[in-house]
Amino acid sequence: MISLQHYELLKKIRTGISRFAASMWDTKLSAFARQIILGFSLMCLLMFHKMDFHLERKKEKCRMKV
Repeated sequence: MISLQHYELLKKIRTGISRFAASMWDTKLSAFARQIILGFSLMCLLMFHKMDFHLERKKEKCRMKV
């Protein structure tokens, strides 16, 4: 079970990854390095989105039981 503190930390990490990925477009890295970094960032964001969806479903199930 993820506590509220962990959830808030994950939201901050997700925001940081989003900002980092957005800043990659302005760098002078090679296209290959930029694609690797952006791909990893996207993978992390999708993982966080899946966790959000899972937590929301858990909350709804708990509400339905009450």
